[in-house]
Amino acid sequence: YGKETNQNLKSNNLLDRWVISKFNHLNLKTRDLLDQYDITNSARVIEDFVINDLSLWYVRRSRRRFQKPGNDSELKEASATLFYILSGLSKMIAPFQPFLGEEIYQEINKLRFKNLNSVHLEEWPEIQKELIDEELNAKMEKAREIVTLTLSQRKKANIKIRQPLKSLQIPNKELSNERDLLRLIKEEVNIKEITFGEKLELDTEITPDLKEEGLIREIIRNLQDMRKEAGYKPKDIILIFFLADEDLR
Repeated sequence: YGKETNQNLKSNNLLDRWVISKFNHLNLKTRDLLDQYDITNSARVIEDFVINDLSLWYVRRSRRRFQKPGNDSELKEASATLFYILSGLSKMIAPFQPFLGEEIYQEINKLRFKNLNSVHLEEWPEIQKELIDEELNAKMEKAREIVTLTLSQRKKANIKIRQPLKSLQIPNKELSNERDLLRLIKEEVNIKEITFGEKLELDTEITPDLKEEGLIREIIRNLQDMRKEAGYKPKDIILIFFLADEDLR
């Protein structure tokens, strides 16, 4: 498992490298807890990884690469990474949730193997310590803290996330050369630029151009919701009828 999958993990994407690092860190921690017969905390750290790291951060931030990849390489890297994580997780959760572990294992492997065994006949996933990057883990954690604080400031100012804002000042100068991390922060909190200062401060001024861009995003979101309710697929062409004042028109 480990050797075969490791060959497909040569990704330059920051999120890929981070989630692989976090998974192997989880694997190490879970094995240590199980060696101590600490079943409860073993299950809790797995749950925390699946919800907060894999689902709410990695999959959500990688959605574009799965849905509209820029090229074949981008899709292959994201797919190989997600397969690696799900394959390992299916084996890791098998002792806790035997039916769910089996379902995940069968679904992700059924196209690869003709005679597929049960996940319960597999060994515990191999821990690949060389893929653990503690520095990257710490920097990503800092980026996520910035996102949380910024979203809190947006909420206090009653500004929806779909409304773009001009700039965000952060005190974390150690991230000044981390272009990919800064891009993630900007996308997540919908900010045009990031500057560095003494404290975290959000520029809440909404210029006419920013207001127009936010309005466009709001219209698109409503149209997408209407498409979904009508059961349309992305390839389906729609006709739009509208009533609007002169400015909106």
